[in-house]
Order: sequence, then C-alpha cells, then structure tokens
Amino acid sequence: MRSITQWTAILRNYTLSFESIQEYMKANQGFELAKKLVSDGDVRGFVLEDEKNNVASVSVWVHAHMNNTRWYYSTLKFSHQSVLEHSCTCEARDLPHMRCKHVGALMCGLLALKDYSTLTVAPKEFRRSNMQRFEGMSDSVRKAVGADLTWARLLDDLTTDPEKKREGVAHNDTFQSVPKNLQKKKKKGNPATLEAMTVVQLKSMILNLNNSLKLTLKTTGSKSQLIERIVAHRISTPSQQQLTQQLQQPQKQPQKQLQKQPQKQPQKQPNKRKSDTTVRAQENTKRRKLESAQLQAETD
Repeated sequence: MRSITQWTAILRNYTLSFESIQEYMKANQGFELAKKLVSDGDVRGFVLEDEKNNVASVSVWVHAHMNNTRWYYSTLKFSHQSVLEHSCTCEARDLPHMRCKHVGALMCGLLALKDYSTLTVAPKEFRRSNMQRFEGMSDSVRKAVGADLTWARLLDDLTTDPEKKREGVAHNDTFQSVPKNLQKKKKKGNPATLEAMTVVQLKSMILNLNNSLKLTLKTTGSKSQLIERIVAHRISTPSQQQLTQQLQQPQKQPQKQLQKQPQKQPQKQPNKRKSDTTVRAQENTKRRKLESAQLQAETD
C-alpha cells in the first residue's frame, strides 16, 4: 500500500484536471456526483496495478451512491495526456452517451492526491456544504453523515481499503478479484416446511386457498396463528396430493341394479254364484209384481 506522498510523486507526471475530467464524463450531473463521492469519503483503496512506458493502470473501490451495502470496483488506464480505457462493475458502465460517476470519482480521487495532498482543509471543489446543520446533534447522527470527516483523514482513506460497512455488506474487509455483487446468486428453493416460510408467503398461501376453494380464512395475525389456520384446514380437508391420486385412480362403474317393480294385485273376480242368485231374485220380484197387477185388473 502506497502512502499519500508516493501517490503524489507518481501522479505529478500525468496531466489531470477538473476540466479534463468533466469533458471525459460527458455529463455535468455525473461530474458533480463524482466530486461528492470523494468529499463524502466514499472512494477507498487506490491501487497502482501497473505503470510502464508512461502508461498507468489504477483501481479503486467506490461506495454506491444509493445503496449503503454495495461497493463498485472501478479501474482506469491512462497516459500522460489522455484516458485510454476504463471499467466499472456498476449497471451504468456501458452507457454510450456518458461515463458512470464511479469512474469520475476515481479520476477526482487521483486529482485530490495529485494536487491537494498538502492542504489541511478541503479545497473549494471538494468542500461539503451545509454541514453546520449537524452541529449539536447526537453522535450517532454525526457518525452516519460523516460530520467529523476531515480532509487529512479523507486523503488517508483514499489509500486504504474500505471497512465493513454493516452486516450483509456486498464486500468484506478482504476483497476478491471479482466483487460479490457480480457473482451469481444461488436461487433459494421453496421452503420445505410452514415454519420456514415468511409471513408474506403464509398470507399468500391462505389467499390462494380462499380463491381456489372459496374459503374465508383470515390473513391477519402472527406467524404462528397463520400456520395454525393452514394446518387446521389441511386436517379437515384432503390434501391436494390425495385429491390428485383419487382423480387418477380408475373409477369403477356402478352396476345398475334392477329395480323391483311392485307386483300388481290381481283383481277380485266377482262371485258368479252370488250374481246368479241376485238375478233370479230380481226376476221373481218382477213376476210377482205382474201377477199382482193382473189380479187387480180382474177384480176391477
């Protein structure tokens, strides 16, 4: 690791200015953000990768402007009078109409080591504005915004690797040749148990059950309550696997059973003997009536 004095001696032979940096970046907004990254102490760990035939290659770590857990790895290859090539691990590295602010921060950091390493206070171009508003605030707030960052400490940080910012940071104190934020992340599979699922996943499962089975399970409550509802539903209803197995099994056609038709009761045949007697009685009655009528006529 080279000291500030050594960096100043190396860069003295190279032409580098704010005007040339702004012209190379092609965008004034990116240029202003690049200077701010340096003044905020977000450029760390300059390394001289190679220097021969009046061509130097340097690399540095630049803290992400909008992400507190990510660092970008930027490199620059330049000669005495011009920039030959650059690279960065950020998403804006391949934009054709402008250079990313991290490469601009690299160049501004080199300029700070080259021309302003002997100053005791920050020059006008790297001065942080409105820092007085943090005076009298708590130590945690002042530490979060870097209110106590001095110019001497900023120059010293330019030549040292960044510390671990917080848990889950993209890079540790020992940096790798390929930044971790470029490595392929392993896709997490579906949780094997309900306990391994998040509250959001449990609520999504309940909503799917309500929509598919027309249920009214509540989606509010703690994680344990959500699990209890899902388990209670699984116990009271067959699982999807069981339903699938039942559908796949060949269903036996039920045999049609012949329904027994009720037997018709035979109609009772009228008693012939009784009918004959009735007829004879009627005939006798008619005959007696005729006889009585004839007797009555003879008497008259």
